[in-house]
Amino acid sequence: MSWRQGFIVAILCSVLSSVIACRDTGSGDGDGDGDGDGDGDGDGDGDSDADADYDAAICEEPFPLGGECEPFLQACCGTGERCTLSGSGSDLSETCVATGSGSDGTPCSEGQDDVCGRGTICHEHPLISSCARFCLNTGDCPDEPEHTCLPLDGTDNAYNVCVPAYAECNPVIRTGCPSGWACVMEIYPSTLVTTCYPEGTHSAGEDCSDGAGCQAGSGCYEVEEGSFQCLEYCMLGEDCAGLVECIDIHPNPQMDHPFYGVCFG
Repeated sequence: MSWRQGFIVAILCSVLSSVIACRDTGSGDGDGDGDGDGDGDGDGDGDSDADADYDAAICEEPFPLGGECEPFLQACCGTGERCTLSGSGSDLSETCVATGSGSDGTPCSEGQDDVCGRGTICHEHPLISSCARFCLNTGDCPDEPEHTCLPLDGTDNAYNVCVPAYAECNPVIRTGCPSGWACVMEIYPSTLVTTCYPEGTHSAGEDCSDGAGCQAGSGCYEVEEGSFQCLEYCMLGEDCAGLVECIDIHPNPQMDHPFYGVCFG
């Protein structure tokens, strides 16, 4: 462009910079990144940290649990770090830790939050502990398999995570879940439901108290106080291998639920 054109563009940008991102035919906004915010980092948020999460404003506010970062937006941590919740029980706080390689559904034995990647936390569950994504609503969650956004225990409803939703799957013949996920039975006061959870590592009959979960076709259940074991799924009324009985795992057998049981004896 001519010097006159360049001069006119500069005047317009000066007047309208609070409303629009002015561009010239060269570097975009004059800082070389082309995003119009003048900070040179290319992410368009104007806070000069290159991660598009508005850190400069967010990090000035106190966080719900008194920590140092924001886990849903992954704000206020350094390069190579992620924001998660550290502590135990109800004593949790927002903390910056090294970023792991795990993604949604990656198994993570209890106490191994360092396995999980950016935006996820090791969500402990009796069947299997796995990396779960922070969320504001179900629209933030994976849909294969289907997930729902629920409050995270110990946060007083300050934070939510994506957890697998009820699924029409079959734990006995191992159908209805995507690759790497297994159909398991969850116990509720009035019924049993089938759900797709990440496939664990322990085989039927092995101890699973470490939270690493069980292989497809079995689930991790408490067989006596404090003792958890992978039990193979079966159809009620049918015998298991070795004449082991297929028993109803629900504490109230009179309640209506699918005709699935576990091999135990």
